[in-house]
This record gives sequence, structure tokens and C-alpha cells, in this order.
Amino acid sequence: MAALIPVLSVFWFITAPAGMAIQRIVSAGNGGPVAGIVCAATDCYESPMVYAGRIPALKRMNESLADRWCEWLGAPETAP
Repeated sequence: MAALIPVLSVFWFITAPAGMAIQRIVSAGNGGPVAGIVCAATDCYESPMVYAGRIPALKRMNESLADRWCEWLGAPETAP
């Protein structure tokens, strides 16, 4: 049980940068209100990254992970 907190923290740190890729994918389609809900949910999920991004090493890792997620998920470069 004690290992659950660090494991979940690492899981969050690895998956939070995927929010940008998910938002790009959803925004590129014609999602309507569902796209808004998905974008709001991903914003909430990755919002603590604002504080983690104040540490330069974590910010670089976050940006690198965000690029990787965009590459892995095939997100468009820009969303309309």
C-alpha cells in the first residue's frame, strides 16, 4: 500500500503529457460538445504539471514526453 503513492505519481507524470496529444486529436475531428468535455478533462488531469514544470529538469522531461505522446498517438501538428 505504501508503494501505491509513488507508483501512481510516476504513472501520472508519464501520462499527463498525453493530454496535449489527445486534445489535438479530438480538436482535429468534428467532436462538438464531446470534444469540449474531453479537452476540459485533460486540462484538469494535467493541471498539476504547472507546478512540476517550475523545476527545469521536470519541465524538460514533460516537454519530451509530450512530444513522444504526440508522435506515438499520431496527433496532428496543429489543431484548428
